[in-house]
Amino acid sequence: MNYSPKNTILTLFLFVFQLSFSQTTLQGLVTDQNNQPLFGANIIISDSYNGTTIDENGRFTLRANTSLPLTLEDSFIGFTTQIVLVEKSDALVIRMEEGTYFDEVIVSASRRLEKLQEAPAAVSVIRQENINASGGSILLYRMKSEDPGMMMPEIGRSIVHQEGVALIEEYIKNLTIDPVH
Repeated sequence: MNYSPKNTILTLFLFVFQLSFSQTTLQGLVTDQNNQPLFGANIIISDSYNGTTIDENGRFTLRANTSLPLTLEDSFIGFTTQIVLVEKSDALVIRMEEGTYFDEVIVSASRRLEKLQEAPAAVSVIRQENINASGGSILLYRMKSEDPGMMMPEIGRSIVHQEGVALIEEYIKNLTIDPVH
């Protein structure tokens, strides 16, 4: 190999260039005020889509393509979102405070009959007799349905799976009600 000054300068330049794009790795722990881990809480780098979710032990590892300092946004349902400025790559300990409470849910409905075509969202009508004909289960009704508004695309199907329907029908038929509870 030829070790000319040009090659040496080029190698040095590539090395410095690589260092300028190095990753920052942050690790830490996220808990509530009682030091309980907040499994499922989210941490993202502000103004980016780069983030991670807290594991069952409250720990996280987050890699960033930018250098420090970084601003993190920590959020979790029922807790106040926190903004944390990170200036060192030391292990972080973040304690989140309870903040958002859901004391009530408002459900609104209208007694005014309206045509399905006038509704502002997709509407499917399920009649009680249809559910009763399916064994009294909304699950079975949706599994048997070929109506796109009733089918169960969330389980990845587009046709009726007869063996699956039969299995669920048998399971429901064999359920017993515990009179004690």
